[in-house]
Amino acid sequence: YSAMRLNYDILFIIMSYHWKTKNIGRMMRTWRTLYQAGIPLLLDGVVYVRSLKKLVAFCHFMLRDATRFRYLRHLDFLDMGPYYTSHKEAPIIATMFEHAQHLESLRLGQLNILNLDERIVDAISALPNLCDITINCMTPKGHALLRRMKASIKKLEVGTNEDHCSDPDEIAPLYAPLKESLEELHVSWAEIGA
Repeated sequence: YSAMRLNYDILFIIMSYHWKTKNIGRMMRTWRTLYQAGIPLLLDGVVYVRSLKKLVAFCHFMLRDATRFRYLRHLDFLDMGPYYTSHKEAPIIATMFEHAQHLESLRLGQLNILNLDERIVDAISALPNLCDITINCMTPKGHALLRRMKASIKKLEVGTNEDHCSDPDEIAPLYAPLKESLEELHVSWAEIGA
């Protein structure tokens, strides 16, 4: 029995036809070269993280090899849920965001990781390529993030409630720093009255 001798480019093309994450993962486990070739395919498109445990595992996976961050463009925590979190997870989450310099789209859900540590707010606000952000449950930390944002945000989607930003006089200044670049704004659950 002789070892497989297919060109790396051919193997990569074969893997790209198995676009489902589960299939790519299975192929990656068969050979070290396929493992390396599969990482860009795994991170292509939107990466969905659905629990805090998976978020911490994802952070470890990404930080194991910093070259992986160049493939990470879209990250979605929207359906993560309002799970209990301790602040012990905050350092690794902040470090992951500090390295995610190519991130273009970020969706934050009920588990508002912004509230875990100020370093996370600082890291996200410093992302240079972020142009689309969703904050499903706006809090004062979300306000701070928007005020500090260095990237040119083109699309912003926020969910507010009566505890945060229900006064119309509070809403306008919140989005004012983004006025030069903002093309699309979606605000839900806001009570704006006279």
